[in-house]
Amino acid sequence: MDRVTFLQNYWNYYLVLEKKFINSTNYVAVNESNYNTYSFEFVNLILLIGSELDVTMKLLSNIPQTQSSNIQEYADYILTHYPDIVTREVKIQGLDSPMKPFDGWDKNKSSDTLKGWKAYNNVKHGRVENIKDAKLEYVLNLLACLYVIENYLLKKFTEQLNEMDIPDEDSKVFSLLNWHRRYTPAKDLVFKSTENDEVIIGG
Repeated sequence: MDRVTFLQNYWNYYLVLEKKFINSTNYVAVNESNYNTYSFEFVNLILLIGSELDVTMKLLSNIPQTQSSNIQEYADYILTHYPDIVTREVKIQGLDSPMKPFDGWDKNKSSDTLKGWKAYNNVKHGRVENIKDAKLEYVLNLLACLYVIENYLLKKFTEQLNEMDIPDEDSKVFSLLNWHRRYTPAKDLVFKSTENDEVIIGG
């Protein structure tokens, strides 16, 4: 898969989901004191985000989309080939402390140790009975997981074809800490003029 195809079919849909989440923050601010807040809007977000996370983890695990699979298979592959994912830190816009969305994810208890995944399944199979699982903390963590997986996929596909490894439009909610890219977005460049009118480019 080339960069353009990935951006069109996966990254752009991530941005759609992110915008839905941003809209929800007009009513429930992203703050730890609100993490247990649940709502019908969060039900919708959990279902949409969880479904896309399923799709992208399958893609990262090299499993055909038409093939039946589960979270255990994703954990077996991803934690073997990308073990650093469990320590990967994500900065959240407006919050001081970064989060590790895959922290504690364990091959032996894959569905229980990925924060938000059990809630996704509970809501999917019993929206009314399990509405309290549709809370901000789980929505935020699932979206952060999706953001991380999308970045691993972008790096994977662009490295294969030696293409630019940055999206055309980046996230407005998250940024990856200590994430190496071969290219730097123009917005992150700083230009400084010297006394000799030379230009120094920094990041």
